[in-house]
Parts: sequence; C-alpha cells; structure tokens
Amino acid sequence: MTTIAVVGAGINGLCTAFHLSRQGARVVLVDQFEAGHARGSSHGEERITRSSYEDPRWVVDMQRCHAVEWPLLEAALGEMLVYRGGDAVFFGPEAGPFAAYARAVAEVGAPVDEIDAAEARKRFPAFTFAGSARVLHDRSAGVLAAGATMRGLCRWLERAGVELRRPFVVDHIESRADGVEIAGPERLSADFAVVAAGPWARRLAPGLAVRPARQHVGYWQLPAAKAGHFPAWVHLGLGELHYGLPTIEGGAMKAAFHDHGAGPGDDPGEDGPPSGDAIDAVESRLCEWFTGGPGPLLRRETCFYTNAEGDRFLAGWTGERVYSLSACSGHAFKLAPLTGRRAAEAVWLRAR
Repeated sequence: MTTIAVVGAGINGLCTAFHLSRQGARVVLVDQFEAGHARGSSHGEERITRSSYEDPRWVVDMQRCHAVEWPLLEAALGEMLVYRGGDAVFFGPEAGPFAAYARAVAEVGAPVDEIDAAEARKRFPAFTFAGSARVLHDRSAGVLAAGATMRGLCRWLERAGVELRRPFVVDHIESRADGVEIAGPERLSADFAVVAAGPWARRLAPGLAVRPARQHVGYWQLPAAKAGHFPAWVHLGLGELHYGLPTIEGGAMKAAFHDHGAGPGDDPGEDGPPSGDAIDAVESRLCEWFTGGPGPLLRRETCFYTNAEGDRFLAGWTGERVYSLSACSGHAFKLAPLTGRRAAEAVWLRAR
C-alpha cells in the first residue's frame, strides 16, 4: 500500500489526510506540537465563511465549499460545523477594493446583495458604516466551528486508521529515488510527502516564497447597540482590511487587522504575547464603525498568517515526491476542505 506522510496537522494537513485516507492511501500525519496547541494558524473556536472576494475564482471556489465540501465534512464527522443563518457585511470607502468585491460577486451570481449605507444602518443598527456609501450583504456567510472541525477531523482520522505522530519534529525532507525520508530526531520513510506546515513550510520546502506574519486578535463584548441582528463583518479600507465575527458561544466579537507582514516575516519559532499596541489600534477603529463603540476587551491571542505575494495560494510539486501546500492565511480555513481535496487528488494521481 502506498504510504503518504503529511507534515503539519493544521486545517490543511488534516483535510489533505482526510481525503487521502478516503482514496485508500496509508497516511501518516506528523506535527511538531501536541493537539490543541496555539502556535500555528488553525487554533481558536471560530472563523468566518463567506462568498465575497475580489477575485471571481475565489467566489466560485466558495460556492463549491458551501454546497459540497463543508456538507461532506459535516456528514463524515457527524456534527454541525457551519453555523448557517448567519451573514456578513462588507463596507469601506469607494476608493478601496469595495468595487472589485461587488463586481466579483455579481459576475459569479453569488448570494450577495448590494444595499446603500442608509438601508444597511436600518438592518444592522450596531454599525455606523462610517465612510461607506454602499454595503455588501453576504447572505451565504456564517461562522465556522473551527475548533470542533479540528477535533472532529482528528477523531475521524484515528478511527480511519491514520497514524498520528506528535510531537514529531521535522528538520528536513530527503528525496530518494524510491521515496522520501522525513528526517529529524526521529525518522519516517514514505512513498510521498505533503508539506502543509503553515509558517514553518518555507524551511521544509525551500523556494516556497511565503512570509509568516504574527497576528494579534482581540475579543470584545458585543457593541452596546444590540438591536437587530449582529453579523460578521469586513472593512475594506485603503491598503488595509479589518474583520470581525460573533463568537459561537455568543455575547462577544472576535476582531483583528488582517496583517500581511513586511520584509522576511516573523519567526514562528518565537512565541510571545499579543501586542497591546496592535489590539489598541484595532479598538480605535471599532470605535468608528460601531454605534457607541465596542464593549470591554475580554481577552487577546495570537496566531500566524503565512502569505504569498498577492494572497496567492501556493500548491504544487516542490520535488519529485514532495507536494507543498501553503494556502493563503486569513482565507485558508474556509477553503481547506477544497484545497485539501485538490492536494490529495494531485498526490494520489502521481502515486498510482
């Protein structure tokens, strides 16, 4: 039986292992940390899912995820992972990327309505929509149960006979004529390898042009103006993007600045607390966009983005038997059932 090693047990590694196992491969999944760690990109209990993007190709992919991939995962894991009935609003100045988002969803025919700011304030009175003439109301959006997805996938993989090894530190991957050697303090031989190591991917897949960037995330009590429904939201500014979403347990809002980072990026090996300055900067913007401002700050956390130029997804062969997957962070979780499927299909096609 063909053995495929998946390096990295974040959401993309788990989804790739899920699809490989369903195709009949023997899968060994390794990660340098124990389950439930908070050092990478996939921890936390919730993420936004939505159709609205500036690129029609991503809008099309999200229609596939909403209609096929997430329902498949829910059926396999036996639990609700997408809290539907939610929605999201996208707003920002006309000089920003708003128009590109509006064109893309209209081109694809996604379930997204364009409304003027006055109507948006009636529907969502917690928002000021300051500086926005138009608002996109994304009716397909919702909240993903991210933590439940990660835990459920681990349980499913264990039941399916996938071998999960952690902590398993990988220093490098050696290609041989007949397979690969996953090398570190321990060693693992396999026929093929998939590298889905998030911010550590560029060390294991030389030439992968990605930039890790530490993110600083805050959780605030929901704004005082609670009348009406409180949706997820994205502010499309001039060269900046902020986002927020209601937490699954209710009563709080997760919000952050979507930071692409600069220069060579941050070292994922260095662990540190969230930046108070970064959280304060987000809160100052929340005061502009929410009636009466946000409620008190409840807690803060960090995670990592691993992005390529232009928010591209990097997925392909970086060696004869090594496939590397670096899905653009900030968008990766909601698309992972599809990107994991595509990685698994590419590797299985070559393996056979």
